Amino acid sequence: MNYYIVNNNVFNTLDKVKIDYALNSISKDLWVVTTTETVAFNIAEYESPEAICAYTVDNHSIWTGDGLGVEPSELEDIKYLEGI
Repeated sequence: MNYYIVNNNVFNTLDKVKIDYALNSISKDLWVVTTTETVAFNIAEYESPEAICAYTVDNHSIWTGDGLGVEPSELEDIKYLEGI
């Protein structure tokens, strides 16, 4: 699995079948994405679910606004829904 932060333009080009998890930022201009696809034009790439989740905790005001961020279990339990 690959773990990325991408912008809307890149997200719109991704193969949605290959996306396992996607979370839109509060401002709706960035995405946390886990995918089997390799994304060349990403903003950031992470090695593990723990690493990308730590980023969302450190930057919770961008992603969740609750002071917590995304938990690794969310990446496993919540799947991408078509139409997000």
